[in-house]
Amino acid sequence: TIGDNVIIGAYSIVKGNIPSNTVWCGIPARQISTLDLYYKKKMDNRINDAIYRRDHIINRYDRNPTISEMGYFAFLFLERNNYNYETYIKKLEFNGIKNDDKIKMLFFNSAPLFKSFDDFLNHNI
Repeated sequence: TIGDNVIIGAYSIVKGNIPSNTVWCGIPARQISTLDLYYKKKMDNRINDAIYRRDHIINRYDRNPTISEMGYFAFLFLERNNYNYETYIKKLEFNGIKNDDKIKMLFFNSAPLFKSFDDFLNHNI
């Protein structure tokens, strides 16, 4: 039995009861985190992950990335307006979901962590 809001890693072998709001992986699967701790870790690492993507594009193509190439990391630097939502966010897919009201709400009810895309591009860790 697998509870609600559970993440199970690819190729994991699950048996028994998996409690809700947990993260599991391995052979056999074992709990590696609660969902709250996993979410916190992902949120704490989002800037480092965005910088890694930015630097990968710079190193591979010898140019700065475009906003579109930054994918969902655009949440970190895009001004919250209809143009940016329609141009960059609406077309993104989040866990198989596109053009979803929840994603739109998240975009408009959050604030970017950087002043602009250029501010993000010039950010050093």
